[in-house]
Amino acid sequence: MYRAWKVVRDELIPGHPQCRAHLAHDRSALIYITIVEVEFTTLITIIGAAVLGAWLGAGLVSSFSRRKVQIGMGCALIGARL
Repeated sequence: MYRAWKVVRDELIPGHPQCRAHLAHDRSALIYITIVEVEFTTLITIIGAAVLGAWLGAGLVSSFSRRKVQIGMGCALIGARL
């Protein structure tokens, strides 16, 4: 839909869904940790890994050319479909 409607430029697609969906993910996580008992150390470690991965991943992907991002997103979407 992003490409068909030209809502978001191709260079911004990898980070765009992450920015839009974080509130829904936060609510889901809050519900999950209230239902399932999670140790504080484990929770902090997982949050730290997610933040670090997003930060490093965004820095890496932003250096890619438009074509590399298109190919990467295409492969990811095909992989998700399988």
